[in-house]
Amino acid sequence: MSEDHPFQDGNLGEELHNLGKNIGALLRSAWQSPERQKLQEDIESGLADLVATLNSAAEEFRQSETGKQVQAEIEDIKQRLQNGELENKIRNDLYTILRQINAELEKGIDKHSE
Repeated sequence: MSEDHPFQDGNLGEELHNLGKNIGALLRSAWQSPERQKLQEDIESGLADLVATLNSAAEEFRQSETGKQVQAEIEDIKQRLQNGELENKIRNDLYTILRQINAELEKGIDKHSE
């Protein structure tokens, strides 16, 4: 009978505890392995290279004619936001769009009410 149900001979809680300890030890071992540490170093080095390349490309773009033009356009938008000009345009455009939508919806309502 004990062969059919081997867990009756042991302590289930103790085995679960041992399983947790063993998984923890395995994870610690994998985390501390030279392969994982090398991979981490490679990733960190690669990310540092990527950041340096992106910073260089951004600075190059900023100094280019196109970059200067984009910067000027951003400053223009910022200025228009500060003096309310852009806000008024957006508000007027939104009002016009909503008025058109409502007019079309009213036409649809009238058509179905007949």
